[in-house]
Amino acid sequence: MDNGADDGAAPGYSHAMHVDFWFDYSCPYAYAACGLVDGVAARTGATIRYRPFLLGGVFRALGTSQNLAATMSPQKAVHLLHDQQRALVRAGLPLDFPAAHPRRTVHALRATLAAGRRGDNRSLIRALFLAYWAENSPIEDEEFVRAVASAHGFADLDLEAEREPLRVATDEALAAGVFGAPAFTLSLDPKNPDAKQFFWGHDRLDFVEHALGGAMPGVHAPPDPPVEATIDFWFDYGSPFAFLAATQMRGLSERTGAVVRPRPFLLGAVFRALGQADVPLFAFSDAKRRWYLRDLVLWSRRWGVPFQFSPHFPLRTVLALRCTLAHPNPSEFSERVFRAAWIEGRNINDPAVLEDLGGDPANAESQRDALFANTHEAIATGVFGTPTFILRRPGQPAQRFWGQDRIDQIEDVLHGWQAPGTLT
Repeated sequence: MDNGADDGAAPGYSHAMHVDFWFDYSCPYAYAACGLVDGVAARTGATIRYRPFLLGGVFRALGTSQNLAATMSPQKAVHLLHDQQRALVRAGLPLDFPAAHPRRTVHALRATLAAGRRGDNRSLIRALFLAYWAENSPIEDEEFVRAVASAHGFADLDLEAEREPLRVATDEALAAGVFGAPAFTLSLDPKNPDAKQFFWGHDRLDFVEHALGGAMPGVHAPPDPPVEATIDFWFDYGSPFAFLAATQMRGLSERTGAVVRPRPFLLGAVFRALGQADVPLFAFSDAKRRWYLRDLVLWSRRWGVPFQFSPHFPLRTVLALRCTLAHPNPSEFSERVFRAAWIEGRNINDPAVLEDLGGDPANAESQRDALFANTHEAIATGVFGTPTFILRRPGQPAQRFWGQDRIDQIEDVLHGWQAPGTLT
């Protein structure tokens, strides 16, 4: 949980910094983080403290489904599988998605705690992650867990004695603001160990490293020759993450030669068609909502763009989207509308505001059918949220990426990375 500590780098504390890495073996993204977090420690001098906890216990406490994939639309579930594969490929880790998932991990977590009392348990942690995600082994079986622990120098562990410590660890995770795995809490100031920063997701380890004094990754040099590709940028102005993505589209196109095509659609209509909450932010737990709001600020700082959460949220965007479709230069117009909504705090449902931005609200009604058509196409293409990007290259199957935090993956593909997952 962020208790007001500075979000910037913290040079001078390298001798005392530590990172609590909160994980459960049932999360593939925690597996990816396990393959990356020691590199962060090596580059920054920080100490990693591995903190196992019961993800299911956190979910029960927060009213979250025990099987998140079962609550998703089919489109999102398929995409999530591709995204997990990409995460593990990028982390250099093998994957054989288990036939039975989620599997019960309580014995493995207790063994991890027990082994940690005897010494360095990192090799055991890696072995148990591999057992779950690469070897399709019965990690839910106590005897199997004991055999793995014994093979790594931890024979005769008293797993029953770890029942209460594991419950306490799960309560500590909740108190730290953990709502999912993997999560990271940082203590940066030895004089104030209670001042912590919180990060969620293996894909926020760049932010963790930056907070520890490391540098943020830079952008790619332009590919040579420029790439022949198109990127359909599906967006609704109501999403602040779509705003952040929009700030990067011009640079992405200039660096790679890819043509970015703005594709406005009605996000609310997609949510209703897929049975999702109209405003997902309102359905989040308090801890998850706090993180998402902070994550927006972190990304705006990373990309050097101003940002303020709109006072008109949730935004009504139908008129602005229709004006975008009617505009002769939708890319430039959409940039102005995003800026008005998420930097200037203006009401983009106001015809006068849209007219001031160069739109033609009087003619917007003529785009009613076009906006419906875009929205139906978005659903048919597998769009389930915004921002979504559909990457198309000659002779290659189309690929879908979701989230402004996956723009780096798009650029990697445009530089030759063979990313798993194609649009079906």
